[in-house]
Amino acid sequence: MCAFVALIVAGRTKPATSRRESPVPVVAKPTSLEQKSTFTRRWQNAGQLGLGAIVTGVVLAVVLSFAAAYAVGIVNNVLR
Repeated sequence: MCAFVALIVAGRTKPATSRRESPVPVVAKPTSLEQKSTFTRRWQNAGQLGLGAIVTGVVLAVVLSFAAAYAVGIVNNVLR
């Protein structure tokens, strides 16, 4: 939940820019990567990141539980 809140806050902050004039004239045209994403697209991306985190957590929990069960089985056989 904290990561989700941090993602929203980071999406709303603007990068620091300097106001100095450049000695060389520069024409700045936004590329497809620099264009601002829509509000809906941001929510979709946040949802996909959250779903990815949940899936990763479930897979990690399953792997660790099998490893723990295997370790308990080994220790149990050694103690017999």
